[in-house]
Amino acid sequence: MSYIQIGSMIIRTEWILLAVTIIVGFVVAKIQLHNHAERKKYVDTIFNAVLIGLLVWKGSIILFQPFMVIDHPMSLLYFTGGVKGVWLGLISGAAYLIYKMKKDQMDHSLMVGIVLKSWTTGILILIILQSILGFKVSILVFVLLALGIVGLLIDIFLKKGAAIMGRLLLLFIVMGLVGWSIYDHLLLTESDSNASDMSRNEKAEVGIAIGDRAPEFELATLDGQQVRLSDYRGKRVVVNVWATWCPPCQAEIPEMVKFYEEYSNQDIEILAVNMTNSEKKVEDVKQFADEYGINFPILMDQEAEVASTYQAFTIPTTFIIDNAGIIVEKIAGPMSYEWMEKNIVTK
Repeated sequence: MSYIQIGSMIIRTEWILLAVTIIVGFVVAKIQLHNHAERKKYVDTIFNAVLIGLLVWKGSIILFQPFMVIDHPMSLLYFTGGVKGVWLGLISGAAYLIYKMKKDQMDHSLMVGIVLKSWTTGILILIILQSILGFKVSILVFVLLALGIVGLLIDIFLKKGAAIMGRLLLLFIVMGLVGWSIYDHLLLTESDSNASDMSRNEKAEVGIAIGDRAPEFELATLDGQQVRLSDYRGKRVVVNVWATWCPPCQAEIPEMVKFYEEYSNQDIEILAVNMTNSEKKVEDVKQFADEYGINFPILMDQEAEVASTYQAFTIPTTFIIDNAGIIVEKIAGPMSYEWMEKNIVTK
């Protein structure tokens, strides 16, 4: 599940995992500084560096997609600078740390050790949680972990010498081999389960939970053509419930347009189900489609039947349906281009 819904509040799972990772890192940092006389100064510096990194990452979309932000300011609220933004945020946070260490004459060796141990522990916890929850761990996360481990080994070599570093290197290698064996076993298990998954798909009940067969519907498009969900069997289908007056919808539409331009030729279809009963007039939908350059079918849900069937109590709400008609993912809230690449193209 990509989100957790508590009443009317929607919380992205990835944000929860990020928060847990940061908290774990701070706990590790505080433990290391437990008896240090200047504990508060070091912890505050690390906190500020993390905050600067997060803000730069969040705001880097202005740098990497300036025209989209100018045309659609709401995108600044809902999206980030992606992977490039992560690296820019890391560089910014590291630059602040270096500046503060020099300015306040902190113990460089101590600070580097604390940051590396907190960093590596936090990333390890993130990988463990993602694996437990069934999320695919990205290459970026593994790269960040590798950087932390290499940094730790170098730090230990400089402080303790080659002997202890060699023992730790051996330990990391063994841990890596064990981890790879477990990962490989999981891949084999997943491969063996594919056949049974196919039979389960054939017996899947109609519903809106992941693993259910998506409920059938028939609606007219904005240009008057009648279409059914089953018309797209054999393709991965994105059913997106939205409205023109919805700010998060306005933010995600440019991302969807960009995604559709790139992947519509790969048996992927987007069906934008407009909650027409909530619009002032149909002309508003046509004007919106022209203004945003929407290049995928807009379906007019005049009586909110589809929105009701799919329980789209919060919009936008999106269902990812595989080529057999089975729901494989759903999300309440706006989708970014990177999220769509990860959760639609690879599903």
